[in-house]
Amino acid sequence: MPSVEEFDLSQLPGWGSLPAEAREKFAGAHLPSAFLDRAEDSANFVVGPDLGPVEVPSMGRLIRFGRRLGGLGGDFCMNPTTGVVALVIPGIPPMFVNSGIDLMARTIHLALDFQRQFTTGDAEECWSAAEDFRDSLQLIDPPASHPDTYWGTFASDAEAGNYSNNPDF
Repeated sequence: MPSVEEFDLSQLPGWGSLPAEAREKFAGAHLPSAFLDRAEDSANFVVGPDLGPVEVPSMGRLIRFGRRLGGLGGDFCMNPTTGVVALVIPGIPPMFVNSGIDLMARTIHLALDFQRQFTTGDAEECWSAAEDFRDSLQLIDPPASHPDTYWGTFASDAEAGNYSNNPDF
C-alpha cells in the first residue's frame, strides 16, 4: 500500500462551529489528505478547504469536508446526524459515497491498495483490480458497492482504464 498522509479534520477552519455529533464522527476518521491526486487541478478527493455548511434540497443541511477536482468537480459532504457521505455536484442529484466518514476513509485506503494497478495497469490488470476492489468494498460498506454510487462509478472507470497511463491499454 502506498504511503499516505492522513489529515486531522479538526485543523480545518469551521471545526469549532460544528455540532458535537459531527465533530465526534470526523474525529474518528483516518481520512487521507488526498486520493488519486493526479495533477494540480485533478484529484478524486482532497480534504478541505474548510468544514462548511451546504444546503442540499434533497438531503438538508450537510457539512462539506472535501472536494473533487477536475471533471464535474463537487463537494464531499456528510450528514451530521446520520454520518452518510455524499458527493454534491451543482445541478446533479447528490451521489451516495459511503454510509459513514469512517467507512469512506476505509474505502479510500482500500482503493489505495489498488492504486498501482489502476494507474499503470493494462486492460486485464485494471479489470482484475476493479473486481477485487468491488468484492472488498462489499465487505466494508455494502451500500457503497452499488453500481450507481460514487464508488460503483469509480470501479467502472478503473475497470475501463480511465485512470491508467499504460500505453498498452
